[in-house]
Amino acid sequence: MSYIIIGLVDPALPSSEKNLSGDSTNSTAWDAFGDMLNEALKDHCAILESIKSEEWIYQKIYSFMALSGQDFNVAIKAIRDYFIDLDNPTDWQKWGENVWKEVVEPLVIKDHRYLP
Repeated sequence: MSYIIIGLVDPALPSSEKNLSGDSTNSTAWDAFGDMLNEALKDHCAILESIKSEEWIYQKIYSFMALSGQDFNVAIKAIRDYFIDLDNPTDWQKWGENVWKEVVEPLVIKDHRYLP
């Protein structure tokens, strides 16, 4: 099982399993989402490296937790723009987009760092 962590449910409380905002995916969906992150954030290497940190990657986790509010919103905009700009997406790209829309984005918009 793979996991995508967005942040803390309550930033005033310490990090714990109960205070994490995230969701699990199957390994193939996680891979498709990771490939999408590579493309969407290729101009934002530091943000991409934070999300796909070696600390997490071997545990099959992508984490948005370490991002500042500004970097968090830059990442969200870059990912959304990536999908808007896709012409004739492959099935693999559609899978990454589905993970974004069904799993990740509902959690992102609840995060305290999110600026609509």
